[in-house]
Amino acid sequence: VWYLPHHPVVNPNKEKIRIVFDCAAECKGQSLNSEVRQGPDLTNKLVGVLTRFRLYPVAIMADIQAMFHQVRVMQEDQDVLRFLWWPEGNLDKSPEKYKMTVHLFGGTWSPSCCTYALRRTAEDNKEGYSTEAVETILRNFYVDDCLKSVPTVRKATELVKELKKLAADGGFNLTKWTSNSPKVINEIPVCDRSKKAQERTLEDPAEDRALGVCWRVREDSLGFQAQRMEQPLTKRGVLSMLSSVYDPLGLASPFVLIARRVVQNLCQEKIGWDDPIPEKEKKQWEQWISGLQDMKKISVPRCIQPFPPVQVELHHFSDASEVAYGVVSYLRVIAKDGRIECTIVMAKSRLAPLKRLTLPRLELQAATLAARQNALLGKELGLDLRPPTYWTDSTIVLQYISNTTARYHTFVANRVAEIQNATNVKEWRHVPSQENPADDASRGVSASDLSGSRWLHGPAFLRLPPEQWPSTPVIRPTDETELEVKKAISFNTQALDHQSPIDKLIAGITSWMQLLRTIACFQLIPEIHRSKIPFKGPLEAEHLQRAEKFLVKYVQRQCYLEEIKAINQG
Repeated sequence: VWYLPHHPVVNPNKEKIRIVFDCAAECKGQSLNSEVRQGPDLTNKLVGVLTRFRLYPVAIMADIQAMFHQVRVMQEDQDVLRFLWWPEGNLDKSPEKYKMTVHLFGGTWSPSCCTYALRRTAEDNKEGYSTEAVETILRNFYVDDCLKSVPTVRKATELVKELKKLAADGGFNLTKWTSNSPKVINEIPVCDRSKKAQERTLEDPAEDRALGVCWRVREDSLGFQAQRMEQPLTKRGVLSMLSSVYDPLGLASPFVLIARRVVQNLCQEKIGWDDPIPEKEKKQWEQWISGLQDMKKISVPRCIQPFPPVQVELHHFSDASEVAYGVVSYLRVIAKDGRIECTIVMAKSRLAPLKRLTLPRLELQAATLAARQNALLGKELGLDLRPPTYWTDSTIVLQYISNTTARYHTFVANRVAEIQNATNVKEWRHVPSQENPADDASRGVSASDLSGSRWLHGPAFLRLPPEQWPSTPVIRPTDETELEVKKAISFNTQALDHQSPIDKLIAGITSWMQLLRTIACFQLIPEIHRSKIPFKGPLEAEHLQRAEKFLVKYVQRQCYLEEIKAINQG
């Protein structure tokens, strides 16, 4: 038996009061959430749902009415969901005991159980519905929100009817429908439309929220509604205001980077959470705050495929500065008549770590980020994409990636290996710094400059044929004198036989641990021979320590032979 406290949560953008049961509330060091397993994460990636929402011209959106409350809890588990309530809301009476019979908000297990029930509904009833309707439930829901885009109005109206019926087969009611197409909205019963869809007129610029992202339905674009909040000029207040800018796709990351840099400076200077911020950061912060008004003017096309394409490509631009590094990705769409459209899909910006890295290492970090972003978008978009193109203005990075012989230090070697495994070296190209839009993501720009066409639609050359793109210079082979190249270790073997087996081992084995294990095995041979008992392993730490001591002595005899003789002779 377990009793749960509960409280209301009010969203200023919604009229409904949501009751949240505090399953994390502790009693004697225990809470319900700590005792119940969370279950598998069946929720689709937020970025994936949002990017697929941008694929086609006609967009539809809906959510499941009280989703968690449509899935029942086993009767034997209901006693841990008890709570107290006053009869008829009368606080003069003694509170009565109740128990929830359905899953509730606040339970760590609820999203997994309810998402499973929704997915199972699609799988159990897939025989009676189109593949697109089933796939929509499996791939285009984020918990209880459905975001979907399709090529035509006809397809959208058919899909709305199918989804409504398929969800109802599992006891779920899909409601609050909205769309950028008035024809689709007109096909939906008024009672099933969202309140804004019911009230919207042709002149109404009202906005909807698509998983928290501002969607301007009439003009069919994504925007930002960052409101200035009255916060104290402290590190806590600055971070609170920064967190209010919601941008899961990173479309405003160059502007947000400026504020994140201020927070990093405050942390570096070890400013307390509630201490006034220094004058220098205060000036930067107030300048950033004044730019929030310009954020409202930024308009990013929702649809990234405005016409039926014959060819679709992803282009990733990466760049780094001493302040930050970042990547921005564009979808380049070519129509049958030769038209070319290019739109930003996603961007990321990362502050440079406080522990200083060289600029080539930061550029390599940005290139690694580009490789990871391509893997994510390739998986989530689900399009028939041509091989991607990666752009960087760093010839050193191109040199690192094309290398097949030099042995780099661990930091560079790990990232080069990741890039080479995830991409084809031929897919990497050079772009002049002045034409690289990722320069904005690595240095930061004001909100007024962010609406420029380069950031939102990529550089102008992407709308030209490939033969008119910037050419990549000849990349010279990696020089052994490069800072990041491991220097070969050489030993003085003049005093010893050049055919020594130990010399051959040292020259032939490149891994220190492998060399230790090999020497340790050789050292065990006499012991095994004496005891006549087969050695079954594994090697112990003492075996490796003994091998290490042997190797140190061996190298010392090579390098300090005269000194050792002098010591032995006193």
